[in-house]
Amino acid sequence: MLYVITGVPGVGKTTLVKEFQKLTKYKWIEYGNIILEIAKKKKLANKLDEIRNIPQKEYLKVQKEAAQKIAKTKGNVILTTHITVKTHDGYFPGFTPETLKILKPKVFVLIESNPEKIMKFRNKDKTRSRKDQGGEKEVIEHQATNRLFAHAYASICGADVLIFHQNYDNPKVSAKRLKMMI
Repeated sequence: MLYVITGVPGVGKTTLVKEFQKLTKYKWIEYGNIILEIAKKKKLANKLDEIRNIPQKEYLKVQKEAAQKIAKTKGNVILTTHITVKTHDGYFPGFTPETLKILKPKVFVLIESNPEKIMKFRNKDKTRSRKDQGGEKEVIEHQATNRLFAHAYASICGADVLIFHQNYDNPKVSAKRLKMMI
């Protein structure tokens, strides 16, 4: 079964899933890394933060190819990704109806947190370039947009949506809560 763990950049998806993996035998796949691997081969991007600048037509092809690769994975799978990608043109869908039909997710777990905490986390993370992602106001807008997209995606593929509030202060507790919920 495929469980999609998603949220805005800096909400703590990776931190949560690292702790979750210590409690389960779920396989963990980062959609962005698979997309980047394919994009590199096609000379469309060299870094994770460049993916959102791939022309839409090309990105959709890469996204589909990544979904096909992920769908071959057996067992319980956690797929971390962004349900929407904030670009200079607005929000780009993280999935298409076609990729949803390929992946067949069971649940969309939408990680949310206080915008102030997200901004604090983003500002501490020197490994990523998120200057174009805005401030607290944009985080609020992005989280609301993600909720809308999550429900739309769920209606397309028959999945559930779980809104999960991240505990930055204790990711182990968050991981235990998540395990009980899915």
